[in-house]
Parts: sequence; structure tokens; C-alpha cells
Amino acid sequence: MDLHKLSLFLAIAETGSISAAARIKHISQPVLSVHVQSLEEFFGVPLLDRRGRGVQLTEAGQLLAQKIRSVFASVEEMREAIENLKDPGTGHIRLGASTTPGVYILPGMLGRFKKEFPGTQLDLQIGNTAQVERWVTQNILNLGVIGRKPESETGILEAIPFIKDELVVVVPAQHSLSKRKSIRLQELKKYPFIVREEGSNTLATYKQVLERQGIQLDVVLELGSTEAIKQAVAAGLGISILSPFSLVWERKYKILHPIRVVGQPLVRQFHIIRIRDKHLSPATTKFLDQMKSDGSFNINAVLRYGVKRTV
Repeated sequence: MDLHKLSLFLAIAETGSISAAARIKHISQPVLSVHVQSLEEFFGVPLLDRRGRGVQLTEAGQLLAQKIRSVFASVEEMREAIENLKDPGTGHIRLGASTTPGVYILPGMLGRFKKEFPGTQLDLQIGNTAQVERWVTQNILNLGVIGRKPESETGILEAIPFIKDELVVVVPAQHSLSKRKSIRLQELKKYPFIVREEGSNTLATYKQVLERQGIQLDVVLELGSTEAIKQAVAAGLGISILSPFSLVWERKYKILHPIRVVGQPLVRQFHIIRIRDKHLSPATTKFLDQMKSDGSFNINAVLRYGVKRTV
């Protein structure tokens, strides 16, 4: 039994397709099928149900995929443990984050870390909150940053409070509200509104507050990214609610104007997630310490990014 053969089977399990797994692993489908057959002969049970173009894992196949992930996690921990014997400034940091921290907060931190430790290798993957949780749980990433505590019921993940983010109402620089420094949620009903897609933590943060207060917005547009929303707001298609971290350049060049919500501030807590008690390489540990230090300013982050706390 070799790790290569196990990795091939895991690729099938992850993609649900022999052809897709073959493309990822750069081998032919017939060769991949031979490896699967070899595994089935070794274990004496079918591992795949072949139906149409796709495949499904049998119960034995699901168990094998789970055990393979554990094997690779152990191999990765072994590799990182050996890195302890090397210069801690030459390690590999694998990090994931949801949109706001991934696009607007972490790159600056990674840049400062890279200047201090130029020999480190940095990987940052951006996805939605559920994806980041899954990547960390499956040991694909060392650390993740998401906008809420993890939903995993297994207790495998540890959540460390990071930065607090107070969402703001965003209007074009020439809007009738552009002279305002504060606003109440009830007032938003008067204006066409642009929202993120369902599954966005930014949307979830203010949607539940609006629902509790019985506020129905006039939603005219739903978009799949913060950058798209900023462009739409600047074009006069409506107003929105975004993180002040995403508005640094738009404020500097007077393209968009942020307004603080009063009465019911829209505050969320970003969390760093990691596998509980998992060994981290020296480089990852150093970066985690930097994140904890940078996250200590918490609510002052709003001031740092130009949104005045004026009631």
C-alpha cells in the first residue's frame, strides 16, 4: 500500500468523478481505474458505485476516504514537526479566510510577516465561511479566519477571537445622505438597497437584526462580491451595508461615504480557527501570535479605517 495510490482514491472521493480525478492527478482514466481495482482487491470489498458518468463511494469507500485523510494529516504533521529542526523563518503557512478578512485585512498582515521572515512560504485561500471551516477541519489549511464561531458540532475546531468589525451603511459621495455621520436602520427603508448573496456572513450579520426589528428593505440588486457592490453603489444603483475595512480607497478618494448605524450597531466578531491541540510549525505559530497582537485593537479598527464613532 503506497501513499500515491491512496491519494488517487481520495481525489475520486473529493471530485465524485474518475475523469475529474484523473485530470487533477495527470494520469489517464484507465490507469486510475486499475489503481482503484487494486485497492478493491486488497480490501476485498467494492469501494465505488459506478453510475452513469459519475461515481459514488460505497460505505467501505467512505470509510477508506476518511482514514486516508487521517493518514495524510499525520504525514503533514510529521513534515511540520521535522520543520521544527529547521529555521522557523523558512516554514510554510497555509491560511484561509472569508471575503472581508481575506481580501482587506490579512494581505497587509502577511506582507509585514513576509518582510520580517522572507524565507517563509505563504498561501492564502479565500472562500465562504463554510468552505474555510471545511478546509481547516480537513487539515488542508493550518488556520482560518471567519466572521462567526465555527458551526462544527464535533468540537474539533478551536475559535480564537480576532478583530471586531462594525458594519456601516455605504452611499455614493454625492448622495443625499453623504453629509450624515450616523443613521438608524429604520431610515434605510426609504432607499433602493443592494445586498450580497445568501451565504454571505456580511449579509447574515445585518439581516437577522433587520428581521428582529421588522424592517423590510427595498432590495433592487443582489451581487456576489463586495467589490461588485461597491461599484454598483458608486454608480448610483442603490445603497448597501459593508465592512469599513473594504472602504479604505473609496473613502480616501471620496468615491463612497460610510455612515455609522446607531441604535443597533451592526458588530460582528471575526474568529481565527484551527484544529484544537494541533501542532503548528514555528512559522505558523509566529504568524498566529502576530494575528493575535494585531487583533487587539478590536473596535479601534473602525477608527483606523476612517469611520468616526459619532452618535
